[in-house]
Amino acid sequence: MKNIKDLYTGILKAVEGWSTKKKIFVLIVVWALIFIPSIAVYTSIHRRTQFSYYPESSSPIDADREDWNVTVYPEANITQGRYVREVEEGKPLNFKWKAENYTARVHVGQVTVYYNTSWGTQDLVRLHHSAQESEGDDETWKANKTFERNGKIHFYFRVDKSDLPRFYKRASVIIEGGNVYEEVRTGPPPLIHFFFIPPTVLAPSAEFGGYFLSFYIYFALFILVDALLLFYMFRDWDENKAFFSSLLFIANPISIYTLFQDEGIIAFTVILSLLLLIKRRKKLGAISIGLGSITKVWTGFLIPAQLFDRDNRFNERLRHVGISAAVALSLMSFFYFLWGPKSLWFISFYGGSASKTTLGGVSIWVTLSSTPLISESIIDHNIILAFIGIVELGILYTGYKKDWDIMLIFTSTLAFFLIMYPKIHWEYYLILLPTFLFYAVRDKRVFSIYIGVILSLSFARALRALPSYPDPLTTYSAFLFSSVSSLLILWMIYMFVMEDKFKRLFKELDERCS
Repeated sequence: MKNIKDLYTGILKAVEGWSTKKKIFVLIVVWALIFIPSIAVYTSIHRRTQFSYYPESSSPIDADREDWNVTVYPEANITQGRYVREVEEGKPLNFKWKAENYTARVHVGQVTVYYNTSWGTQDLVRLHHSAQESEGDDETWKANKTFERNGKIHFYFRVDKSDLPRFYKRASVIIEGGNVYEEVRTGPPPLIHFFFIPPTVLAPSAEFGGYFLSFYIYFALFILVDALLLFYMFRDWDENKAFFSSLLFIANPISIYTLFQDEGIIAFTVILSLLLLIKRRKKLGAISIGLGSITKVWTGFLIPAQLFDRDNRFNERLRHVGISAAVALSLMSFFYFLWGPKSLWFISFYGGSASKTTLGGVSIWVTLSSTPLISESIIDHNIILAFIGIVELGILYTGYKKDWDIMLIFTSTLAFFLIMYPKIHWEYYLILLPTFLFYAVRDKRVFSIYIGVILSLSFARALRALPSYPDPLTTYSAFLFSSVSSLLILWMIYMFVMEDKFKRLFKELDERCS
């Protein structure tokens, strides 16, 4: 703990005397040193996933069928009797797919084979090409599997896709004037798809990195913009601490990983809305919150937080909440008439009723259910959501009684949701970082919590990606690290409740911006 606090103090002392321009220059240099090599490596690694793979028939029974659908999970295909093949003891069974150019088909990605056996395997086993590949290039993909006894295997396949091909296809459909919810597998709110148009339009050919390169650059630029906005938003309070928070936003593993994802855009909508509120552009802030909520729902956590804006009368606060709600509802209605009811599917998805699986990511529930301690079937998604709702109302009530501000309410409600929601991915925590870091660079204990949360979440995510997962060691370890991150965040919320110093931090900032 002492070393962490020394790091905190040392960095703040090191930047004393730096000019504003120098701090901004250093932020850009650090961003470039981290993200330019990452973009190059990621683009090289994922160049092959710009191709679609389709099964090549090795026997009549193994032929591709017209009704196959790679967007359906294999479990849903079992009753359709997909493919059956005879296996002989000690003899490799070959799987082979051929590729087509990535612009020719909707289904873009990597092949994964799932199988079970006729001699008692209950669960589907995954044969993933990244670990099992024996040969292949951009034209084909091949994998072998040797079995220890004679019998039959029932196997199914799907084309695994990272989110980038989906983003590319959704933007392409919009550019062509199509319905993104009918022509592509699409779940998120409508506005986010329009953010994907620039990297889609500017994508080079596949030989030069394709849309993977343009999306990686695009998402990396959002991380830089987010960091610079953070610096601008908080520099009136203490420029050195604003620089430190922006530096931490850039130089952490979650930000680097989000090159694969759109969380940098979501963080942008949160930071922009907060910036407008702090700079007393309250109506513009309310509009931004409404727009952000239909980009991704996370900005919606700022809607109730507006009720805690003590600078305005309560009627004025209600008016701002009404503006945010009206903007969101107007956009939902517009896209409902434009693209149909599927444009509202994200409501049931985030509520858990439309998801194929109710657990996922690095949530404490998915790591717990991966251990022998408890079965996933015992974890009731609806009970968890009800519990979250009750506690969130308790946080709002506590904030009202203790005269909390927008920042404390947003940080506490979002942080508790992230640790308790059953399907939380590692990269979602990027959305919490802007306000989390506001407190981390102003309190050494919160800074220690920040370090602990980042490390424990990163370890939990890394363990779930290991080839040995889910063996007992990795499952228990992942559960341990998820538990540590959850307890640390609960500790932070407890400090917010018990100590008045945290609400004074924002009050001082608010007075400086007035």
